[in-house]
Amino acid sequence: MLLLMRKRIGSIVIKAFAFLLILGFGAWGIQDMLGYQFGGGGAVAEVNEMRLEPNQFYREVNQEIIRMRPLFGGKLDIQQARKLGLVDMVLNRKLDDMATIVTANNLGIAVSDQLVRAKIKAQPMFKGLAGNFDRDRFNQLLNANGLSEKTYVQKVRAEIANQQLVGSMSAGVVPPKDWIEFIYRAREEKRNTDTIFIADTEFGDIPTPSETQLRTYYDANKSSYMAPEFRTLSYVHLNAHELAKTISIGEEALRKAFDQRIDEFITQEQRNVRQLIIPDESIAKSAYKRITG
Repeated sequence: MLLLMRKRIGSIVIKAFAFLLILGFGAWGIQDMLGYQFGGGGAVAEVNEMRLEPNQFYREVNQEIIRMRPLFGGKLDIQQARKLGLVDMVLNRKLDDMATIVTANNLGIAVSDQLVRAKIKAQPMFKGLAGNFDRDRFNQLLNANGLSEKTYVQKVRAEIANQQLVGSMSAGVVPPKDWIEFIYRAREEKRNTDTIFIADTEFGDIPTPSETQLRTYYDANKSSYMAPEFRTLSYVHLNAHELAKTISIGEEALRKAFDQRIDEFITQEQRNVRQLIIPDESIAKSAYKRITG
């Protein structure tokens, strides 16, 4: 069988089979290098009913590596991307996007096809020499970045939903002027210090200062020994119980107020009744004796 394959390796069928076999092992190795187990067709991550499929995740990671590769002299592979945290960064970004889409769907935020179409056509990178949307250029850029039209449309739709969701929370929010000034002072204020080192050996016997010297120094540096200025406050406390002691109400006024609100001060009489229903007269008499006793 091996001899037969060796003889026919030049045929198109065998070359295609070999290519698919190599591609399969290559993808397996790439997935293993990413550090995520994709076995069984499982998703890399799920947010509610949204799934991040392995192929989609790998494509996003590969695009990020291509974008960052010029910064590393054209040498950046997946193994290095893992060590630099690029793989986790892409995963966190996709999770944020998925969570935004789920939240937007729960809130009923809908993005029309017309709005998505207008957003795509307005992109400068898709415009031709005439300044209009160029379909061929659009397809070329998507192919160069490994994106399908459906995937890109979904991405644009998610971006618009994200803008509507986040923008609605931040639009019109103006912080108080006092807060702005406080934060500005805290961030921009500076401290200038001058230091000098004096060894202990440089100090000799320090004489005790006289009262005159102390007074002179104090008068010249009073601000260093003064407590911060305080404010005094005068207020009047009105207490209903205390005010009631100074108020005198006549009998006639009390009677009139009582008559107007008489329903508030009268409670209807009530009776509580306990009844025993006993079918036998002898038992009833026995119970009556026990109660009265």
